Amino acid sequence: MNESGKKGMISRRNLMLKAGAGMLAASLAPAFLQAEAAKAEAISELTPNSALQKLMEGNQRYIEQKRTFPDQARSRIVEVAQGQHPFATILACSDSRVAPEIIFDQGLGDLFDIRVAGNFLDDVVLGNIEYAALELGVPLLVILGHERCGAVKAALDGKAVPGSH
Repeated sequence: MNESGKKGMISRRNLMLKAGAGMLAASLAPAFLQAEAAKAEAISELTPNSALQKLMEGNQRYIEQKRTFPDQARSRIVEVAQGQHPFATILACSDSRVAPEIIFDQGLGDLFDIRVAGNFLDDVVLGNIEYAALELGVPLLVILGHERCGAVKAALDGKAVPGSH
């Protein structure tokens, strides 16, 4: 067969490799789904008080500079790609100095972050909060403020600011 006739064809070696990879992926999928189901069950049993305690413990580690960097391994990336089960919703300012996962020493998929300058609540933000509570079953909502917030200062000063509105 000439080169133009080979386009779109796969060699037997590549076919076997792809078939083997497919079988491997299929055999691993139930393990990932079981882990995902177990994580969802563990989160659904978490009370608002225990979720808050988990955040406070993480914040204490942050303050003491003893962060553990939980849930940040490659396996966690694979796990959260299948679905999310955060234990707390954090409405925080979009200020770059206040990153919830860092100040609460949490990892990927642990927090449902909603970040908007000045913690402004509108229909979009409220919809995100409702989604986290109703669809994901997140037991805790934290409204996280911070000092020297530029958005709050601008609102209090009442000065016109550039932008789309």
